[in-house]
Formats: sequence, C-alpha cells, structure tokens
Amino acid sequence: MSIAAAVVAVAAVGILFGLYLLRPPKLIEAALLQHLHEVQDSSPKWVTDPDEIELLLGSARVPVGFAPIPPKANLCKVNNLLFAHFVYSRGAAEESLFLSGLFADPSAKSATYDIDGYRVERSEKSGVTAIRISQVN
Repeated sequence: MSIAAAVVAVAAVGILFGLYLLRPPKLIEAALLQHLHEVQDSSPKWVTDPDEIELLLGSARVPVGFAPIPPKANLCKVNNLLFAHFVYSRGAAEESLFLSGLFADPSAKSATYDIDGYRVERSEKSGVTAIRISQVN
C-alpha cells in the first residue's frame, strides 16, 4: 500500500470516528422523537389540571424561563426511562421539558444539540435530569 493510500485510509477512519463522537446520545435522540410523537401528533392523554401537574412536578424545580406550572403534562418513557413530560406554548410553537429524578447522573455535563431544526438541551441539577426541546427559528 502506498503512503498516500495509507494517509487516505487513516483520514477516512478518523472522520468516521469523529462523526460518531459528535452524534447526540441515544437519550437525546429518544427525547426528541418522544417530543415529536407526543406534541406534534397529539397522541397521549394529557393531564391539564394544575393540581395534578404539580404532583407530577414533585420537588423538581422548573428551569428559568418556564412558567411554574405548565399547561399540560404526562408520564412517558424515554429510552426506557420514566420521565414527567411537560409542554409549554411559546407563541405558535410548543416546547417540551422532560424531568426525571430516577437516574440522574451527577457527573453528566450540560450539553446542547441542534438536531433537524430543534434545540435539545440536557442538564443535571440537584439529582434531576432535565431535557428541554424547542424549535429553532
């Protein structure tokens, strides 16, 4: 094999590995699919009573920028993990906030991903995993 061919092969492997590392984690992809399925397809039975929604929130704190009590919520599985799913209206768009205190990873770092016109933000704080999904204008 020539040196040029070896360089091309090494570069190709490096590019493929780099693309693999840049891919969002499965939990992020699963949350976006859940958002699209539940919000855009309006498939689940939403809880709309503020008292019931407050029970779903439990001790979790709603991130800054969201109303204290969202207009609708439900429980769902994301990547086989149980989350409370809250939906907020932002003009014509709806944003999702997924919260779970069942598997929070305190070593996980906050991260933001832009996927197919949506911004997906993950954070871990006070034992709660939060995933926020909004449409990018």
